[in-house]
Amino acid sequence: MDFSGRLANSIFDTLTFISQRSISMAIIRQLEKRREVLDPDEVKYAALTFDDGPGAYTSRLLDIFRDNDSQATFFLAGNKLEANKDIVIRYKKEGHGVGNHLYSHTPLPKMSSAAINDEIAETDRIYEEITGEITDFIRAPHGQYTEESKTAELLLSKPLICWNVDSIDFIYQKKEMVEHRLLNTIVNDSIVLLHDVYESTVDAIESCIPQLKEQGFRFVDLKTMFDIRGMEMHNNHIYKCVGDCEVFNDMLI
Repeated sequence: MDFSGRLANSIFDTLTFISQRSISMAIIRQLEKRREVLDPDEVKYAALTFDDGPGAYTSRLLDIFRDNDSQATFFLAGNKLEANKDIVIRYKKEGHGVGNHLYSHTPLPKMSSAAINDEIAETDRIYEEITGEITDFIRAPHGQYTEESKTAELLLSKPLICWNVDSIDFIYQKKEMVEHRLLNTIVNDSIVLLHDVYESTVDAIESCIPQLKEQGFRFVDLKTMFDIRGMEMHNNHIYKCVGDCEVFNDMLI
């Protein structure tokens, strides 16, 4: 990526953080950074991950993935599962990955290790009651960890998932801005942070998936992406993308 492209993207992000007022499409077009030209015959993989659901737009999002022969990974808030049983059953049935996003979405720095264990256990209990299975991964609310949280036994019992591409959809909440982030920041082997509780995000996904597929991308669940790359995922490891992981609590190895 050349200097002018990086500068344009930096300006775009800075403007967005400073002001959440609407930015015209003309300005967006002026600030769009240039993407590397991708060989459409070369398959590239990315894992789209969605936090905080199930929500009001999740069913439509699942329909979009079904219609585009694509999968994602969903990190579920335990306190939303019982009210959305039909959606919960669809995740694994339609080939998606499922992660535990704790019960109340309380940031880990505000909880004791005992409370963290309780929230993980309760989310898995409800999910298993609905589906007969438990979740595959864990993602901390806001991706925040503390030294005390590293002692929570259940937090270390699964792979911990972070990300290397942030859609910042929770700030934008506008289709055009989320589209800009997705089309200009997703690279091969990315783990992308999104939220299916925003209609603007679902609108952007509907628009972007066909465009990115034309550029050689395929969207799969996390485990499939790592399997394709011949990499095994381990408990007590935190993953930002394929090839970028570290031991979470090195006192346990």
